[in-house]
Amino acid sequence: MAVEPTGMFSKPLAAMADLLGECESFQTWVGVAAPDVGTPTGKTQALGRIHYIAYEDDEKDSQDDCLANRPLAIIGFGSGASGERQTEPPSFDHSQTLELSLEAPQTGDSERDIFLNYTNAIGEIVAEIESLTGEDGHLLISSHRIIEGPGRPSDQAQAAGELPVIGATWEFEWSQ
Repeated sequence: MAVEPTGMFSKPLAAMADLLGECESFQTWVGVAAPDVGTPTGKTQALGRIHYIAYEDDEKDSQDDCLANRPLAIIGFGSGASGERQTEPPSFDHSQTLELSLEAPQTGDSERDIFLNYTNAIGEIVAEIESLTGEDGHLLISSHRIIEGPGRPSDQAQAAGELPVIGATWEFEWSQ
């Protein structure tokens, strides 16, 4: 049975997944059928494309299966976490960074098209995360920055077996 994130350090992973699963742009990007986008069914389907820490099926699936399982998101721990004691009322304010990686098969007839197809889609997703943050009990994102990518493996790496995917990773800081 899979372990779910429940503690004070890991629960934000689930909160980020919930926020991302709510994004209609993410639902569309991962292939939720149009009538289901924006519904609880669409969110459930989108949550199936969100993984914690790593996507482990790559190690056992064929390259075709790995590509069929994308686009996907991987949510992991970022560079730090902190708590600051407040006196009135006595409590701690917490903040933590989470990493969000978004991977997709390369689509397009040229390098330009591959990057623009990807960055157009993920730009909509990040904009929607910004618009939903803190709303309706969602995780309160205080800042974000891209820390890797967008990029794809070189032609030589792909010839050596690297998946022909494109991806980028953000670091999001949340606070409570």
